[in-house]
Amino acid sequence: MSAKRVTVSISDELAEQAAIWQDDYSPSELYQKALKEFVQKKEQLAEQVKGEPDMEQIIERLKKEKRVAEGNFHAVGKDMGLAWARNAEYSVLKYAAEAFKPNGIPTWDEYSRFPGCSFDAAIHYKVAFEGPFVYKEDAQKFEKRIHSVKLFGDNILGKYFRRIASSECYKNRPDLNPFVPDSIQIPCVPELIESVDVGDFPIDDSGRECCVIEGFITPNGENFLEGWLEAVKAFWKEVSTHLNA
Repeated sequence: MSAKRVTVSISDELAEQAAIWQDDYSPSELYQKALKEFVQKKEQLAEQVKGEPDMEQIIERLKKEKRVAEGNFHAVGKDMGLAWARNAEYSVLKYAAEAFKPNGIPTWDEYSRFPGCSFDAAIHYKVAFEGPFVYKEDAQKFEKRIHSVKLFGDNILGKYFRRIASSECYKNRPDLNPFVPDSIQIPCVPELIESVDVGDFPIDDSGRECCVIEGFITPNGENFLEGWLEAVKAFWKEVSTHLNA
């Protein structure tokens, strides 16, 4: 059997101590024995880990937790959407895949009935989206955004998403909560200031007075919902073709 030469360094103190017994041991044999025992222990541990019966499930769980910890909201949304779809009732799954539209500006009726709607916020809403003194081109930019009123107020899925937003798992890491509310500034024309008495309007970065519309979902939440809907629609597409067979 061929041998590989290995150089081992030891401290001066250990060398002096070992010199007393140099006739009683072979450094080469001693090193080989210690190394062999070390390798065997490592191999046994590796085999034990590989033989873990639930290893696949453990790896999959850790992958999901890694996506959450890294803030990969789109991937987390896909994971949760697929998990939800597997247990959803037929009518609810069909609605989520074909009819659920969380984006868009909520109607005044939806907005005014939503908990936490203050008087000032209500006036700002009507001015921004129904009044004659608004830069409509600015308001239209937000029609594709997702508003918490649309999301949490949905008659079928609202309770599910409210439960996610209030989950205890985000208590110590609120930055990972996909549904932290956000506000959006919509610039208003000067005539607005004289027509509505709601105090001073905030100034945006361009120096224009603006309405502040509360309750929009942050981009993280939008990414989460995009992934969630992607998974739900893919699941529905797969199973729906077999329902009439």
